[in-house]
Amino acid sequence: MNGSIEDYLESLRLLHGASDGTVAGYRRDLEKLYAYCDRNRLSPETLSAADARGFLMAPEVRTLSPGTVNRLLSAVKGFYRFLTESGRAVGNPFASVRNFKAPRKLPRFFFEEEMNTILDIEVTDFASARDRFLFEFLYSTGCRISEAVSLNQSDFTAQTETITVTGKGQKERLVCVGELCRQAYSSYMAYRAISARVRGWEENEALFINQRGGRLTVRGADLIIRNRLFENTKIGKSGSAHSFRHSFATHLLNRGADIRLVQEMLGHSSLSTTQIYTHVGIDRLKDVYSGAHPHAGRVGKKGGQ
Repeated sequence: MNGSIEDYLESLRLLHGASDGTVAGYRRDLEKLYAYCDRNRLSPETLSAADARGFLMAPEVRTLSPGTVNRLLSAVKGFYRFLTESGRAVGNPFASVRNFKAPRKLPRFFFEEEMNTILDIEVTDFASARDRFLFEFLYSTGCRISEAVSLNQSDFTAQTETITVTGKGQKERLVCVGELCRQAYSSYMAYRAISARVRGWEENEALFINQRGGRLTVRGADLIIRNRLFENTKIGKSGSAHSFRHSFATHLLNRGADIRLVQEMLGHSSLSTTQIYTHVGIDRLKDVYSGAHPHAGRVGKKGGQ
């Protein structure tokens, strides 16, 4: 079974371009299935539909959120398709199981004035220059954090106006780089050169590096963002790397950008994924109306209007 899991995950990487995060999540889901089968002395290759329903009712699955269960179903369904196609199983016991209807959450984003405050980082050393450039880059391009940290120095210059990034499924797309982002880059590279000489860092091709001179990781970048937001008392709310991407899309649409162009810049394969940001804009509109219109929250006098 473990060999089959590894073969399946490898096929996801090579044939479907699955990200490390997706592969890690699928591995955890399949390990839950394996543990369930082991506990109940079941053979995964001959699992029945009844056994599959029993697995979904197991405590470790029953307590999961609908969205997490749907991801688990995607993992096990794909796994059994792989087993069937490779002759290791005779059918998919999860084939008739439908996904749960999960409530769609609106993405967490920052309003424009909040984003301006977040980007107002006083640059005094390498770390602050790096963080300013990272924040400006994420907001300017709408890139995922994994796309940003995988870039190399050769991908970016002080004159760069567009850049090609590789997203989910190894799909390439073109994103735009703003003037403030280019300015932040120049400052970052100057501090980086000084720090490299003083600290004796070896040359690193990565565009974003940590304070030891190595490539900045997704986890490291997200930790930087969370800490910066936590320390920024003017904002008063938390966020993550993805909040910059959500803010990028929301602000473009709020200012009249064509939704299909925003879809292209985000690298969404489906327009419905991008449309969630239009709902964010509507909610913002309602908030502004409620706070500004003199009669928005006022109850009329009895007997009159």
